[in-house]
Amino acid sequence: MSTETFHAELANYLGVGDLRSDYPDGGWSWNRHRLTLGRYRVELTQDRQIVAQRPRGGGLIPSTQLAISGVRSFAEGERVSDDLCRLLSLAAQSQVVPLSYRFGGRGRQPLHPMGQAIYLRPLLPIRDGAAMRTYLETVWPPCYPAQRDRAFRPVPSPYESLRDHHDRRKEILHEYLLRLLDYRGRMLLYRHAARVGKDIG
Repeated sequence: MSTETFHAELANYLGVGDLRSDYPDGGWSWNRHRLTLGRYRVELTQDRQIVAQRPRGGGLIPSTQLAISGVRSFAEGERVSDDLCRLLSLAAQSQVVPLSYRFGGRGRQPLHPMGQAIYLRPLLPIRDGAAMRTYLETVWPPCYPAQRDRAFRPVPSPYESLRDHHDRRKEILHEYLLRLLDYRGRMLLYRHAARVGKDIG
């Protein structure tokens, strides 16, 4: 079993982190997340310029360095990375895509990475690092139920039919959307309460 860290470079995520980085030139930025996603320990590091500047969409914009501890193979690391891209894409309403992967002395780049950086009415407040941390750590369990935290199986069981596979994916998506809607509802309630409190004060 490998104990190395899986690394990936992502594009088109224009959010910020909830941890601060200090730079040799005296500057600093809130550009990092340290997350616990099931048995994975994940660190997301945003490009300094993306955090400092007003987000602008368009094109393929390298944005994020991803480090994942707890993966056992290159294929597993790719899958976790790709699933995290999907969650970030949904929150940001942007096409977050991987640009490269690196693990165990191997490296790979998608042949033709395609995606459009978008910053227009994101579904969740991606410029609020604490809110994004809560979102990612809340919705990950439905995407990775307990049985997927056991020994990784890169090849599906021959006894699992394609229909069963699709039914399970639909079930996971349904659980995930319920959790997401619950989180979205709580965020709206918090914002409403803050506005009411400000008006009363």
